[in-house]
Amino acid sequence: MNKIKKAPKVSVVIPTYNRGDLIGETIRSLQEQDFEDFEVIIVDDGSTDDTKDVCDEVASADSRFAYVAEDKKNRGPSYCRNKGYRMAQGEYL
Repeated sequence: MNKIKKAPKVSVVIPTYNRGDLIGETIRSLQEQDFEDFEVIIVDDGSTDDTKDVCDEVASADSRFAYVAEDKKNRGPSYCRNKGYRMAQGEYL
Protein backbone atom coordinates (compact mmCIF):
# COMPACT_ATOMS: atom_id res chain seq x y z
CA MET A 1 0.00 0.00 0.00
CA ASN A 2 1.39 3.42 -0.97
CA LYS A 3 1.55 6.09 1.67
CA ILE A 4 0.17 9.43 0.58
CA LYS A 5 2.57 12.18 1.54
CA LYS A 6 0.84 15.02 3.35
CA ALA A 7 1.36 18.41 1.70
CA PRO A 8 3.48 20.78 3.78
CA LYS A 9 1.94 23.82 5.43
CA VAL A 10 4.46 26.23 3.89
CA SER A 11 6.41 26.23 0.63
CA VAL A 12 9.58 28.32 0.38
CA VAL A 13 10.91 29.13 -3.10
CA ILE A 14 14.51 30.25 -3.46
CA PRO A 15 15.68 31.48 -6.86
CA THR A 16 19.46 31.40 -7.17
CA TYR A 17 22.29 32.03 -9.59
CA ASN A 18 25.99 31.53 -8.76
CA ARG A 19 25.49 31.77 -5.01
CA GLY A 20 27.37 28.66 -3.93
CA ASP A 21 29.17 30.82 -1.37
CA LEU A 22 25.89 31.95 0.25
CA ILE A 23 23.24 29.29 -0.42
CA GLY A 24 24.57 27.04 2.36
CA GLU A 25 23.93 29.75 4.94
CA THR A 26 20.39 30.23 3.63
CA ILE A 27 19.73 26.49 3.83
CA ARG A 28 21.13 26.20 7.36
CA SER A 29 18.92 29.07 8.48
CA LEU A 30 15.83 27.23 7.23
CA GLN A 31 16.93 23.93 8.77
CA GLU A 32 17.34 25.64 12.17
CA GLN A 33 13.76 26.91 12.30
CA ASP A 34 11.51 25.57 15.08
CA PHE A 35 8.66 25.24 12.58
CA GLU A 36 9.33 22.14 10.47
CA ASP A 37 6.22 21.66 8.30
CA PHE A 38 7.68 23.20 5.15
CA GLU A 39 9.24 22.38 1.82
CA VAL A 40 12.00 24.34 0.13
CA ILE A 41 12.28 24.51 -3.64
CA ILE A 42 15.60 25.90 -4.84
CA VAL A 43 15.46 26.89 -8.51
CA ASP A 44 18.88 27.46 -10.02
CA ASP A 45 19.06 29.79 -13.02
CA GLY A 46 22.00 27.97 -14.67
CA SER A 47 24.77 28.55 -12.12
CA THR A 48 28.34 27.87 -13.18
CA ASP A 49 29.84 27.74 -9.67
CA ASP A 50 29.36 25.10 -6.94
CA THR A 51 25.72 25.98 -6.20
CA LYS A 52 24.58 22.63 -7.62
CA ASP A 53 26.96 20.64 -5.42
CA VAL A 54 25.87 22.42 -2.25
CA CYS A 55 22.15 22.05 -3.05
CA ASP A 56 22.38 18.42 -4.21
CA GLU A 57 24.08 17.47 -0.96
CA VAL A 58 21.33 19.06 1.13
CA ALA A 59 18.48 17.72 -1.03
CA SER A 60 19.81 14.17 -0.72
CA ALA A 61 20.06 14.46 3.07
CA ASP A 62 16.87 16.42 3.87
CA SER A 63 13.65 15.46 2.07
CA ARG A 64 12.13 18.89 2.69
CA PHE A 65 14.57 20.37 0.16
CA ALA A 66 14.30 20.03 -3.62
CA TYR A 67 16.84 21.35 -6.09
CA VAL A 68 15.84 22.21 -9.65
CA ALA A 69 18.52 23.21 -12.15
CA GLU A 70 17.62 25.14 -15.28
CA ASP A 71 19.58 24.24 -18.41
CA LYS A 72 19.31 27.74 -19.83
CA LYS A 73 20.81 30.43 -17.67
CA ASN A 74 19.80 33.95 -16.92
CA ARG A 75 16.07 33.67 -17.35
CA GLY A 76 15.87 35.84 -14.26
CA PRO A 77 14.62 35.55 -10.70
CA SER A 78 10.97 36.02 -11.64
CA TYR A 79 11.13 33.02 -13.98
CA CYS A 80 12.66 30.93 -11.19
CA ARG A 81 10.12 32.12 -8.61
CA ASN A 82 7.26 31.28 -10.97
CA LYS A 83 8.69 27.82 -11.68
CA GLY A 84 9.00 27.19 -7.94
CA TYR A 85 5.48 28.49 -7.40
CA ARG A 86 4.13 25.97 -9.93
CA MET A 87 5.94 23.15 -8.13
CA ALA A 88 4.92 24.22 -4.62
CA GLN A 89 2.49 22.02 -2.72
CA GLY A 90 2.21 23.95 0.54
CA GLU A 91 -0.90 25.69 1.78
CA TYR A 92 1.08 28.92 2.03
CA LEU A 93 3.86 30.19 -0.20
